[in-house]
Amino acid sequence: MSNPEYVPVSAAHLRNFFDADGKPLGGRSKCPTCGRTNMFQLDFSDGQVMRFSSPCHAFEVPTPK
Repeated sequence: MSNPEYVPVSAAHLRNFFDADGKPLGGRSKCPTCGRTNMFQLDFSDGQVMRFSSPCHAFEVPTPK
């Protein structure tokens, strides 16, 4: 996926990308848009947001505090 458009998702979707300790899952996660289980990769993190992408979709998620 080149130059993905990152879709902001709410805190309700954090469980798709983070474990209970707030650490990125880093492996296969369920896509909040299409429900497919894909390998998401962390593309960017600045302490405020984290951007994840996979072959199907890309998301911007607030960093857990």
